[in-house]
Amino acid sequence: MANQTLLGVYVGNTAPADEQAFNAIATWLGHKPDFATIFLNHNSWSEFDSSVSWALSQWPAHEKLMISVPLIPNGATLATAATGAYDSHYLAAAQKIAAYDPNATIRVGWEMNGDGWWPWSAASDPAGYIGAFRDLVTVFRSVSPNFKFDWSPNVGTLAIDPAKVYPGDAYVDTIGMSVYEGSSWFGSQSAAQRWDWLVNQPNGLQWQADFAAAHGK
Repeated sequence: MANQTLLGVYVGNTAPADEQAFNAIATWLGHKPDFATIFLNHNSWSEFDSSVSWALSQWPAHEKLMISVPLIPNGATLATAATGAYDSHYLAAAQKIAAYDPNATIRVGWEMNGDGWWPWSAASDPAGYIGAFRDLVTVFRSVSPNFKFDWSPNVGTLAIDPAKVYPGDAYVDTIGMSVYEGSSWFGSQSAAQRWDWLVNQPNGLQWQADFAAAHGK
Protein backbone atom coordinates (compact mmCIF):
# COMPACT_ATOMS: atom_id res chain seq x y z
CA MET A 1 0.00 0.00 0.00
CA ALA A 2 3.00 2.34 0.35
CA ASN A 3 2.75 5.47 -1.84
CA GLN A 4 -0.67 4.45 -3.20
CA THR A 5 -3.56 6.89 -2.83
CA LEU A 6 -7.02 5.34 -2.50
CA LEU A 7 -10.38 7.09 -2.83
CA GLY A 8 -13.44 6.25 -0.77
CA VAL A 9 -16.83 7.95 -0.95
CA TYR A 10 -19.81 8.03 1.39
CA VAL A 11 -23.12 8.12 -0.47
CA GLY A 12 -25.56 6.95 2.20
CA ASN A 13 -26.42 3.65 3.82
CA THR A 14 -29.70 2.71 2.15
CA ALA A 15 -30.26 0.69 -1.03
CA PRO A 16 -30.90 1.26 -3.87
CA ALA A 17 -30.08 4.96 -3.59
CA ASP A 18 -26.57 4.24 -2.32
CA GLU A 19 -25.60 2.12 -5.34
CA GLN A 20 -27.15 4.66 -7.71
CA ALA A 21 -25.26 7.55 -6.11
CA PHE A 22 -22.02 5.56 -6.12
CA ASN A 23 -22.39 4.82 -9.84
CA ALA A 24 -23.18 8.47 -10.54
CA ILE A 25 -19.96 9.55 -8.81
CA ALA A 26 -18.01 6.93 -10.78
CA THR A 27 -19.42 8.38 -14.01
CA TRP A 28 -18.56 11.93 -12.92
CA LEU A 29 -15.00 10.94 -11.96
CA GLY A 30 -14.45 8.81 -15.04
CA HIS A 31 -13.50 5.80 -12.91
CA LYS A 32 -14.90 3.82 -10.01
CA PRO A 33 -13.78 4.92 -6.51
CA ASP A 34 -11.77 2.33 -4.61
CA PHE A 35 -14.31 2.09 -1.80
CA ALA A 36 -17.80 2.96 -0.73
CA THR A 37 -17.57 3.99 2.92
CA ILE A 38 -20.25 2.66 5.27
CA PHE A 39 -20.84 2.98 9.00
CA LEU A 40 -21.91 0.67 11.81
CA ASN A 41 -24.09 1.97 14.64
CA HIS A 42 -22.55 3.33 17.88
CA ASN A 43 -25.68 4.04 19.91
CA SER A 44 -25.41 0.86 22.00
CA TRP A 45 -23.88 -2.60 21.80
CA SER A 46 -27.22 -4.09 20.73
CA GLU A 47 -27.52 -1.58 17.89
CA PHE A 48 -23.87 -2.10 16.97
CA ASP A 49 -24.50 -5.84 16.73
CA SER A 50 -27.65 -5.57 14.64
CA SER A 51 -26.24 -2.90 12.33
CA VAL A 52 -23.59 -5.14 10.81
CA SER A 53 -25.83 -7.38 8.73
CA TRP A 54 -28.16 -4.51 7.86
CA ALA A 55 -25.34 -2.22 6.65
CA LEU A 56 -23.85 -4.96 4.49
CA SER A 57 -27.25 -5.90 3.07
CA GLN A 58 -27.58 -2.40 1.60
CA TRP A 59 -24.72 -3.16 -0.83
CA PRO A 60 -25.69 -6.42 -2.55
CA ALA A 61 -23.96 -5.54 -5.82
CA HIS A 62 -20.90 -3.70 -4.52
CA GLU A 63 -17.57 -5.48 -4.48
CA LYS A 64 -15.51 -3.27 -2.17
CA LEU A 65 -16.50 -1.46 1.02
CA MET A 66 -14.59 0.50 3.61
CA ILE A 67 -16.45 -0.41 6.78
CA SER A 68 -16.32 2.17 9.58
CA VAL A 69 -16.40 0.15 12.81
CA PRO A 70 -16.88 2.01 16.11
CA LEU A 71 -14.40 1.05 18.81
CA ILE A 72 -17.10 1.43 21.44
CA PRO A 73 -20.72 2.61 21.56
CA ASN A 74 -22.22 5.15 23.91
CA GLY A 75 -21.88 4.06 27.53
CA ALA A 76 -18.78 1.91 27.04
CA THR A 77 -15.18 2.93 27.79
CA LEU A 78 -11.91 2.64 25.94
CA ALA A 79 -10.15 1.34 29.04
CA THR A 80 -12.59 -1.54 29.28
CA ALA A 81 -12.34 -2.22 25.54
CA ALA A 82 -8.57 -2.49 25.88
CA THR A 83 -9.00 -5.35 28.37
CA GLY A 84 -10.85 -7.49 25.81
CA ALA A 85 -14.17 -7.25 27.64
CA TYR A 86 -16.05 -6.41 24.43
CA ASP A 87 -14.41 -9.03 22.24
CA SER A 88 -17.63 -10.97 21.73
CA HIS A 89 -19.10 -7.98 19.88
CA TYR A 90 -15.96 -7.56 17.78
CA LEU A 91 -15.88 -11.27 16.98
CA ALA A 92 -19.51 -11.42 15.85
CA ALA A 93 -19.02 -8.35 13.65
CA ALA A 94 -15.83 -9.75 12.14
CA GLN A 95 -17.53 -13.04 11.28
CA LYS A 96 -20.39 -11.29 9.47
CA ILE A 97 -18.03 -8.99 7.58
CA ALA A 98 -15.73 -11.86 6.60
CA ALA A 99 -18.70 -13.72 5.14
CA TYR A 100 -19.35 -10.67 2.94
CA ASP A 101 -15.70 -9.92 2.12
CA PRO A 102 -12.74 -11.54 3.94
CA ASN A 103 -10.48 -8.89 2.38
CA ALA A 104 -12.51 -5.89 3.56
CA THR A 105 -10.92 -2.68 4.77
CA ILE A 106 -11.98 -1.86 8.33
CA ARG A 107 -11.91 1.82 9.33
CA VAL A 108 -11.49 1.59 13.08
CA GLY A 109 -12.45 4.31 15.57
CA TRP A 110 -12.19 7.21 13.11
CA GLU A 111 -11.71 10.92 14.00
CA MET A 112 -10.33 9.96 17.40
CA ASN A 113 -8.61 13.34 17.78
CA GLY A 114 -11.95 15.16 17.79
CA ASP A 115 -13.17 16.84 20.95
CA GLY A 116 -15.77 14.38 22.23
CA TRP A 117 -17.51 13.79 18.91
CA TRP A 118 -17.50 10.04 19.38
CA PRO A 119 -17.46 7.73 22.42
CA TRP A 120 -13.95 6.64 21.40
CA SER A 121 -12.45 10.15 21.37
CA ALA A 122 -8.86 9.61 22.48
CA ALA A 123 -7.98 12.88 24.21
CA SER A 124 -9.11 11.74 27.66
CA ASP A 125 -7.56 8.26 27.41
CA PRO A 126 -4.82 7.93 24.79
CA ALA A 127 -3.57 4.61 26.16
CA GLY A 128 -7.11 3.24 26.22
CA TYR A 129 -7.64 4.19 22.59
CA ILE A 130 -4.43 2.51 21.48
CA GLY A 131 -5.17 -0.60 23.51
CA ALA A 132 -8.74 -0.83 22.25
CA PHE A 133 -7.66 -0.37 18.64
CA ARG A 134 -5.05 -3.10 18.95
CA ASP A 135 -7.53 -5.44 20.64
CA LEU A 136 -10.15 -5.00 17.90
CA VAL A 137 -7.57 -5.62 15.17
CA THR A 138 -6.35 -8.77 16.92
CA VAL A 139 -9.90 -10.14 17.18
CA PHE A 140 -10.74 -9.31 13.57
CA ARG A 141 -7.52 -10.92 12.33
CA SER A 142 -8.41 -14.10 14.19
CA VAL A 143 -11.40 -14.35 11.81
CA SER A 144 -9.68 -13.22 8.61
CA PRO A 145 -5.96 -12.45 8.37
CA ASN A 146 -6.68 -10.65 5.09
CA PHE A 147 -8.65 -7.77 6.61
CA LYS A 148 -6.98 -4.38 6.14
CA PHE A 149 -7.18 -1.74 8.85
CA ASP A 150 -7.46 2.01 8.31
CA TRP A 151 -6.49 4.56 10.97
CA SER A 152 -8.21 7.83 10.17
CA PRO A 153 -7.87 11.01 12.26
CA ASN A 154 -9.69 14.22 11.46
CA VAL A 155 -7.75 16.96 9.70
CA GLY A 156 -6.00 19.23 12.23
CA THR A 157 -4.86 18.73 15.80
CA LEU A 158 -8.17 19.44 17.61
CA ALA A 159 -8.26 17.80 21.06
CA ILE A 160 -5.06 15.79 20.74
CA ASP A 161 -2.13 15.39 18.36
CA PRO A 162 -3.16 12.30 16.36
CA ALA A 163 0.42 11.02 16.26
CA LYS A 164 0.17 10.45 20.02
CA VAL A 165 -2.56 7.84 19.51
CA TYR A 166 -1.16 5.98 16.52
CA PRO A 167 -1.66 2.27 17.32
CA GLY A 168 1.57 1.17 15.62
CA ASP A 169 2.57 -0.14 12.22
CA ALA A 170 1.71 -3.73 13.10
CA TYR A 171 -1.95 -2.75 13.55
CA VAL A 172 -2.45 -0.32 10.65
CA ASP A 173 -2.45 -0.92 6.89
CA THR A 174 -3.65 2.45 5.56
CA ILE A 175 -3.72 5.97 6.98
CA GLY A 176 -6.78 8.00 6.12
CA MET A 177 -8.07 11.43 7.07
CA SER A 178 -11.49 13.03 7.42
CA VAL A 179 -11.64 16.48 5.82
CA TYR A 180 -14.66 18.78 6.10
CA GLU A 181 -14.78 21.84 3.88
CA GLY A 182 -17.57 24.39 3.76
CA SER A 183 -18.45 28.05 4.11
CA SER A 184 -19.43 27.63 7.77
CA TRP A 185 -15.77 26.95 8.58
CA PHE A 186 -14.01 29.11 6.02
CA GLY A 187 -16.28 32.10 5.51
CA SER A 188 -15.19 34.34 2.65
CA GLN A 189 -11.79 32.72 2.05
CA SER A 190 -10.95 31.90 -1.55
CA ALA A 191 -10.70 28.34 -2.79
CA ALA A 192 -6.91 28.67 -2.85
CA GLN A 193 -6.85 29.92 0.74
CA ARG A 194 -9.09 27.10 1.92
CA TRP A 195 -6.99 24.48 0.15
CA ASP A 196 -3.76 25.92 1.58
CA TRP A 197 -5.18 25.63 5.10
CA LEU A 198 -6.39 22.06 4.62
CA VAL A 199 -2.98 21.03 3.30
CA ASN A 200 -0.56 23.01 5.42
CA GLN A 201 -2.14 23.44 8.86
CA PRO A 202 -0.58 21.40 11.69
CA ASN A 203 -1.73 17.80 11.16
CA GLY A 204 -3.26 18.67 7.81
CA LEU A 205 -3.13 16.80 4.53
CA GLN A 206 0.61 17.36 4.07
CA TRP A 207 1.21 15.93 7.53
CA GLN A 208 -0.94 12.92 6.62
CA ALA A 209 1.07 12.26 3.46
CA ASP A 210 4.38 12.64 5.29
CA PHE A 211 3.27 10.53 8.27
CA ALA A 212 1.99 7.76 6.02
CA ALA A 213 5.20 7.74 3.98
CA ALA A 214 7.33 7.63 7.13
CA HIS A 215 5.43 4.53 8.27
CA GLY A 216 5.40 2.85 4.86
CA LYS A 217 1.62 3.14 4.59
